[in-house]
Amino acid sequence: MHSSKKLTEQRQVLAADERKREFHEEKRNEFESYAEEDNDGTRRTAPAMSHYRKWSI
Repeated sequence: MHSSKKLTEQRQVLAADERKREFHEEKRNEFESYAEEDNDGTRRTAPAMSHYRKWSI
């Protein structure tokens, strides 16, 4: 494969990975904000956050 074509493909993969990372980070932030707003003083959101972080990385 021509080196410039391979470099272009690598850049496209990196750009797609960055978009996915940003998307998941935004969703995690939205969930954290929701959990903070919904928290009524109990500890019930902590397990949910732990579970969400496990799958959002």
